Amino acid sequence: MLDSDEIVPKELLSYLREYIKNHDPLYEAVYIPRKNILLGKVLWSWYPNPIIRFFRNGVVTYDEKVHCAPTIHKGGQFFIDPKRTELALIHYNYDSIEAFISRMNKYTSLELEKFEERNIKFSAKLLFTRPIAEFFKRYILKKGYKDGWHGFIFAVLMGIYKFVAIAKLWQAELNLETKA
Repeated sequence: MLDSDEIVPKELLSYLREYIKNHDPLYEAVYIPRKNILLGKVLWSWYPNPIIRFFRNGVVTYDEKVHCAPTIHKGGQFFIDPKRTELALIHYNYDSIEAFISRMNKYTSLELEKFEERNIKFSAKLLFTRPIAEFFKRYILKKGYKDGWHGFIFAVLMGIYKFVAIAKLWQAELNLETKA
């Protein structure tokens, strides 16, 4: 299974064909590393970003939510070694800042469901700390600085993403208060 913005390199295709012939039946789903492309450059600070994209028919189900992880019903998971970078999916997720911002508006609205599921409420602390923590995680802990300007800009954009999601949470709670 692939998203429309993902490409399977021929090395990965060959590897998966061999996997089918020789795989251990205990492993019914395969986590594949992904190279995420931002403005034409692989963000190594976002690698390996493993994702289930290869599995035996009938062993996983997907929720109807956007970008949800599949639920594995039987068998274990096999992880392709992330050191084998030639076996990674190519994910062309953001070809422009405009595309990021456009999707950010959609996905931050979907974050409201996650906040509700986890019983997360708006607070000033959340609004100030979560975006900064996201930037710190992406730029410092995951070494986004090694990706140059691409890494810096992505870390900032992800901090803004978190800020917008929490601001939408504030707005939703404010709307509930004014309706009550």
